[in-house]
Amino acid sequence: MMRLSLLASLAGGAVAVGDAPGHGVSKSTYATTDPVPGMKFLIKYLPVAESSDDCAGNVCTCAADEGDWTIQQGRVQLNLESGGRGFGMHMVNLTKRVTTGGPALETIEAAFATRLGDMTKFDAFMDHHVGLYTDDLAIYTSAFDADKVPYYLMHWTSGADTWYSASIHVPNTQLIVELLSKNYTQTGLRASAPAPSPRLHADRAAEIAEWGTDRAYVYAIRVSRAVTNLTEVDAFYTGALGAATSSKSAQKACYKLATTSSFVDTTEVCFNEHADDKHDVLSVAGYVSGLFATHAALLTKPTCGMDKYLDNHLAVDPTDHRSTSFGDNIVKYIDANADAMYYCEYDEGHSASGYNLHYIIDPSGFGVQVDMQYTSPPKGCSSTDAFRRRLQGHENPACNLGTC
Repeated sequence: MMRLSLLASLAGGAVAVGDAPGHGVSKSTYATTDPVPGMKFLIKYLPVAESSDDCAGNVCTCAADEGDWTIQQGRVQLNLESGGRGFGMHMVNLTKRVTTGGPALETIEAAFATRLGDMTKFDAFMDHHVGLYTDDLAIYTSAFDADKVPYYLMHWTSGADTWYSASIHVPNTQLIVELLSKNYTQTGLRASAPAPSPRLHADRAAEIAEWGTDRAYVYAIRVSRAVTNLTEVDAFYTGALGAATSSKSAQKACYKLATTSSFVDTTEVCFNEHADDKHDVLSVAGYVSGLFATHAALLTKPTCGMDKYLDNHLAVDPTDHRSTSFGDNIVKYIDANADAMYYCEYDEGHSASGYNLHYIIDPSGFGVQVDMQYTSPPKGCSSTDAFRRRLQGHENPACNLGTC
């Protein structure tokens, strides 16, 4: 058996509320031009901490024959009631990766800033977010108000309850955080606007309302993407990834992946269709096609890791690492679909070629990184190329960009 790391959007969770490394959806990662300011922003306003395995000074140095290069890190994880670290929100800049064929990362980040502006109205790009549940939304909106941090406040009804959410844009990044709660007092605070549609489906809202949560923490409940075609998304997630559909409508679909007999998902992966979205700077369709343009240019050889938008991904860590069924299903899908886009990372000692599946791209242009077992890697992971060099023992594994 071989280790599988894939790239796509998923949901998973543990019996204890909240996903974490090794348990379900463990992170959502974004390519970022300057990651550290985003990390500091999250640490200031949310109950998170810097990831414990970051390189010193948030910079990893990668040795290469043609000259050293760096990985800049801005990574945080949710604080857990157990004292550990949970779901991660990661911003990274692998300085050697490029955006050949597609828009520059700086162009995309500027487009997010232009579209979201001062957060005074709903925008389709708000459906690209990490959703976090809080027992007390006013804790965060009061802090945003005090520092004049822009946010968009919404409300909707689910059963007998009124729910609220506040969306914030981490400046100069692709990361949006939506804080959701059924507890918010508008007296003396900003009034909320009606949500364009419920931000949680009714069963999901009822499920979360029953959780035993603590107002000092936030809990990852979803990773969300804006897309142009839900039919393609559904075929990919239910087919390639064997996802369970937790809700579905004409405009939105949510999935769970990691539930087993001993493990219950608490994080969904959701997709919101905006096929008719138009914008002079960057539309939802333009964003998706831009990501795919870079993938098409740089993933023609799956062992080549130069694609900067591989760093737009979430990770799923199934709890049953001994089973190969999930991984084998994904490999079967890739080998049967010539247009499947994926990346095979060099992983010495785990396969005859030295390469194992690391990322698979979903219809949003983002990916899923899945750590699990499979019987054999996809055919495209085979390589007769000699690997350029071995990593130094102290280097970040991401320093290895394979062979192109």
